[in-house]
Amino acid sequence: MLKDLVRFYGPAVLIAALGLALAYYFLPPAPPMHLVMATSNRDEPYYAYGLRYRDELARQGITLELRETEGAVENLRLLQDPAAGVDIAFTQGGIEPVEGGTKVRAIASVFLEPLWLFTRKLVEPETIRSLTGLRVAVGAAGSGTREMMAELLAINGMKPDDVTFVTLADRAAVDALRADQVDVVATVTPASDPVLAELAAVPDVRLLSLIDAHAYGQRFMYLREVTLYQGVLDFAREVPDRDISMIAPVAASSA
Repeated sequence: MLKDLVRFYGPAVLIAALGLALAYYFLPPAPPMHLVMATSNRDEPYYAYGLRYRDELARQGITLELRETEGAVENLRLLQDPAAGVDIAFTQGGIEPVEGGTKVRAIASVFLEPLWLFTRKLVEPETIRSLTGLRVAVGAAGSGTREMMAELLAINGMKPDDVTFVTLADRAAVDALRADQVDVVATVTPASDPVLAELAAVPDVRLLSLIDAHAYGQRFMYLREVTLYQGVLDFAREVPDRDISMIAPVAASSA
């Protein structure tokens, strides 16, 4: 009887076992049900977008844990560190990965993040080179703004000490511009960021329109030339008072 059972069912059992083995080795694993995403601090757009991701993934039964950071630079560093426990993060185009760190790939482009340059000083011509000698608020130490500004100085053949970087972000940078403690506030952020309205409300503020924005967009693949049209930030006060040429890296969700 046992021999008959083996003879009859044996081939079927072997085929089933082979199928399971092939599935184990060649089919992708089931998606994780818990993910950790590096975003930004709670007052910045990356965190707000993270909340939207969290809500959408919750509908699929996946828990998304948001980790607050200083911004795009720190996000990339965490993503490249296997011990950090970060699965996905918002990153900014043009930021160099850590040499020897875990390889990171962009999953999807999310939005454009223009470089906004607000000033109460007369800057002529309106170029990065004309910021020489000025105090520029460039966000927190781990922000993408500081990294991008340092890169732009290098592109323009400037030395790091040609511009004084001031570590201030968000409303602290707005207050410093009002108090004449900085000459320029630089921020890489989407147009939906509420801090832009506060910067636009500073008396006598002017938004720089880079005369060479098109050249940056043509030269560097991670940058795009974008136009901010007259009055977009404040129609009543007509801010800006003209069309503004800007450059914008692409924000991506990466893993």
